[in-house]
Amino acid sequence: MINKTCFLCVAMLFLGIVVSAQSQEKTTDFSLLEKKIFRLNVLSPGMGFELRTGKFSSLSFSTGVTYMGSVNGMNVRRKSGPTGWNYSFEPFLNIEQKFFYNLEKRSSQGKNTSFNSGNFVALRSLSLGKPIEGNLIRQSDFDFMFLASWGFQRSYNRIHFLFDTGPLFVFDGKGNSGFFPIFFRINLGYNF
Repeated sequence: MINKTCFLCVAMLFLGIVVSAQSQEKTTDFSLLEKKIFRLNVLSPGMGFELRTGKFSSLSFSTGVTYMGSVNGMNVRRKSGPTGWNYSFEPFLNIEQKFFYNLEKRSSQGKNTSFNSGNFVALRSLSLGKPIEGNLIRQSDFDFMFLASWGFQRSYNRIHFLFDTGPLFVFDGKGNSGFFPIFFRINLGYNF
């Protein structure tokens, strides 16, 4: 059951990305979005790649190690020890389709749009692997998350800052699932 659900969720996400990318109006070489950006991330150590898919949209891929806490409904338990902060450091793979909505306004006001500096709404798929370190024990070694988010990213010279937030639905390989109404991400990196 979980394999069929996982396959359907991933298939629907990618179908939405393909349809949205093809439904964008045809663009010339002039666009406010960069054609491609390679990025090294610091706060969630890793690397990423962002590729323009339309006049106001991009598809980004990133991988590395991230911090995660516990999510309601995921049957997570704490290792023995003192109570307090719940944490886990886990490898991740993130695939995200961003739709920028204020690039023309930023450009007309003389604000920076380099390296895709703008506000966006996004659909994200996030996969987490077996924890490397932490005080949480998960029921499964793999978690899969789907998010709809609002956020912004800014570049200062080549320094990249990103913030986004939105609801998160998560499930694992054992059939456990959960929902978190406000999930957020902050990242700092360097653009190439």
